[in-house]
Amino acid sequence: MVICDAGDVDTDFGLSAASNPTLGFVSASGPTAQKGVIYQDASYLNVAGLTHGLKLMYQDIGLDIVQGYDKISGNSVDIISSANVELTDTNGEQAWLYAEPRINQSGTAAYNGIHVNVLETTPGTSIGDGSTGQGNNLLLLERESTPLFAVNRLGEVSVGGVTPVAGTKLLLPLENDAATPTLAFGDGNTGFYESADNELAVAINGSKDWSFKGNTFESNTTGGPYLWSAAGNTTTPNIVFTGDTDTGFSRSAADSLSLIAGGVEAMRFTEATGVLQTVQTNAGLTADVGSAQGSGVITSSYNVYTTVANAGDCATLPATAPVGTIVVVKNDAAANAMDVFPASGDDLGQGADTALSLAAGKGAMFLCVVADSTWTNILEGI
Repeated sequence: MVICDAGDVDTDFGLSAASNPTLGFVSASGPTAQKGVIYQDASYLNVAGLTHGLKLMYQDIGLDIVQGYDKISGNSVDIISSANVELTDTNGEQAWLYAEPRINQSGTAAYNGIHVNVLETTPGTSIGDGSTGQGNNLLLLERESTPLFAVNRLGEVSVGGVTPVAGTKLLLPLENDAATPTLAFGDGNTGFYESADNELAVAINGSKDWSFKGNTFESNTTGGPYLWSAAGNTTTPNIVFTGDTDTGFSRSAADSLSLIAGGVEAMRFTEATGVLQTVQTNAGLTADVGSAQGSGVITSSYNVYTTVANAGDCATLPATAPVGTIVVVKNDAAANAMDVFPASGDDLGQGADTALSLAAGKGAMFLCVVADSTWTNILEGI
């Protein structure tokens, strides 16, 4: 191989006039067997005429590409293909840009396969907003000039071409497809996706099974579970069913559980101030000594008093009860009658604040006919 300084000639070794200095590499057979040239034109230092490209090998320092002056427009470094120069292998795998760093470090050494450190001269609001392009990004991946993946200068990641939202660290696109959820696991048909604006859906095996919508979490199946985040009351349940959201359960008050059907409270379960509407029996009870309204408040549906120490010892119906509440009281004492009072101001069929005397060995069944105020004796002497 011969290295020639072609001097003030063009890249064809003087076969035509030119004014750009050229360094040529030729074989021993002469200029016509040219292998490659390095030449300077008005703007660039060019390497041309190489069949397989350019190979750079280095030892300690490596390869530095330094921009020495401000770049008014265009890119600092371009690595591009010439027109119609493509990857054309039909059976193999090719990479247009391939990097294979080989690492053999020890101790406390650290390494990065790719390290981008952007130094902003005046960081912060003085940096342009990037609105004339795709924003200010540390990394931007496009296909056919369409953004597909970006990491902006604040470390906010956007996928699928969506525009990053300030403060959101990972933004995925709206894609209403249960078969291929946006955030998927395993074989790709199970995961999460935004099925509509402000609706996060859960896909299982390619099917939409659950949805988070505003203040609800609901099954996609009619009759399936449906939860409201809002507080319930005696007419509005918050543990309900898909397609039937006025039927279910709610916490109507502290330590109080309401069963609601069609927006109507059908039954209420309470811990202390009302009745536990279950087949719950309190047996072996002792009537409250003395005949004082408000003493010995009843807390169960079925109540058996085996001890009535004095005639007129009593029990009191609960002050809080929905319509339809049933309370059964049985005086199982051997001798003394007991009094059963309504709550203060209530009426159990004997008149307001008036007790019913229940003889020894007898029982009575009371039904609440006006919520929290009026009871009636529907069965006495049982």
